[in-house]
Amino acid sequence: RREIGRVALCVVVFLLVALGPFAYLFWSDFEGYRAAWYGWRESMRVEAMRHPLALRNTLAFLVFFFFAAPLVCVALPVAAFKEWRANKFSPSLVLACVGFLATLLLLLNYSTTINWRYFLTGLPALAPLVAAYLMRSQTMKMKSTRRAFVSLIVGLAFISVILGFYLKPSRDKSIAQHAAMKDYRARLALVPPDAVMISGAQSIAVTYWREIGAGRWGVIGTGSGWPGVELASTIEKYLNENRRVIIDADPRFWHPCGWQETETRDLVELESRFRFRRISDTIYEVRPHADDAARDDANLKSLLPENRSAEVEKCKGQAKLS
Repeated sequence: RREIGRVALCVVVFLLVALGPFAYLFWSDFEGYRAAWYGWRESMRVEAMRHPLALRNTLAFLVFFFFAAPLVCVALPVAAFKEWRANKFSPSLVLACVGFLATLLLLLNYSTTINWRYFLTGLPALAPLVAAYLMRSQTMKMKSTRRAFVSLIVGLAFISVILGFYLKPSRDKSIAQHAAMKDYRARLALVPPDAVMISGAQSIAVTYWREIGAGRWGVIGTGSGWPGVELASTIEKYLNENRRVIIDADPRFWHPCGWQETETRDLVELESRFRFRRISDTIYEVRPHADDAARDDANLKSLLPENRSAEVEKCKGQAKLS
């Protein structure tokens, strides 16, 4: 009981240290922090509406959890049950419960389609319980702590190699996207420094280069910041303010699969509302429909899934979850 009390005290101290500064910023409204907080909550609400919690999300949750930590995902239920039977609410079990709760919160605050790395959030708290269980189990089987330890290391290495080969296509794609983000500065050099960019998957790159002072670009970003059916009216608002709106129609930045497909279709709908002026091979300036000087064909329809059958088949082959 005394040990549980110490653990509870540690949790309280942790919460004070972790949340205290943010509570102060909210209370003092330092540099508009309160408005930013409410803006974040609104973006989370929009994200939850776009990807409502359903059985499909739960399946994705388990799959991503498995890929993030296979042994932890598989052994956690048994490890928790064994620990409860032996020691009830021991510190390691309480720690694991906190870690698992942190992981479950991803279903409430983030979409499981965003990034599987979010599932590493609770892993440091889950790993000790599972590691202790596996070590005890292997020691009982092999009658030697050293052999048990070696067998676990070999097993971890084997699983890592197998998953490494299996996930290599996704890893290569992620590396290519990060490389494109680094090189996106060259594309931004082609447009006005105060333009509003619609860059699909490279929205973060635009924000990055803006924040380090390379320009003053605005962004109509993907994900929770995407205006959806209000895209056309959002563009019209910028045009009425004499802002130049630029679309980067590079197919690499507009995915034909998963939740991004909806955004791609929203983008294609712009062809019936606006005209376009070509800046480079895939970069076009959006102009009002009354601008007869803008006569270039942006060919946004080429971004639709039905016109990218090879990429759609690749998505199906990789069993990509949305």
